[in-house]
Amino acid sequence: SLENEMVCHGVLIEIPNHQQIKEELHRWDRELQSLTDNLPDIIGRFDRKNRVMYLNRWWDSVDPSPPEKYLGKQLIELGVSQKVADIFEEKIQSVCKNGISESLEISHPTGQGLKNFEIRFCPEPTIGGQILTVLLICRDVTDVRMAELAFRDSDEKFRQLAETVDSVFWIWDVDLQQIVYVSPAYNRLWGGDAQKLMENPFDWLAIVFQEDQAKVENLFLK
Repeated sequence: SLENEMVCHGVLIEIPNHQQIKEELHRWDRELQSLTDNLPDIIGRFDRKNRVMYLNRWWDSVDPSPPEKYLGKQLIELGVSQKVADIFEEKIQSVCKNGISESLEISHPTGQGLKNFEIRFCPEPTIGGQILTVLLICRDVTDVRMAELAFRDSDEKFRQLAETVDSVFWIWDVDLQQIVYVSPAYNRLWGGDAQKLMENPFDWLAIVFQEDQAKVENLFLK
């Protein structure tokens, strides 16, 4: 009888160009994969349980990391020391909780020696605003830090030399159009004020005899 029969209703919707949309999505995936695989930075994604969801490569490799090597693993399983893993996990949890990007810089041993890495942890909110994953961007800044160290060392040697020589000189920055350095001898030998000279490049003329100032200024400007 009709009373014992089950009636089902449904709607069949045809999605036009379904195959075309599918192919376009695959193309986007391939382009994104190609981009992250060839970036000089290490790109990673972590879930709220500190598990790796994506990793383009790792410390000692320039080659892409296959998913089976990292997917679902903790940092400690990727050869990271417990100390560094704890720091990473603390940052990941903080970003998940507060939704604010955080960064840090660490030194870490690699196959090429000790390297400096600048690391940024970025929240990835869903449409509803939940932070379910955190994006990690890790950049090798070893060369930059070494260059900064070499510059500081060179600058220190220059200052040590400038403090011992009995020569008055100052350095004029062409781009900034101002004096950026005055040797200590300017005060020691000429009795001038270095700060005033940096504020006014012609302040040194006050040291010259008044009757000679115009002549000296003309010679200086030439």
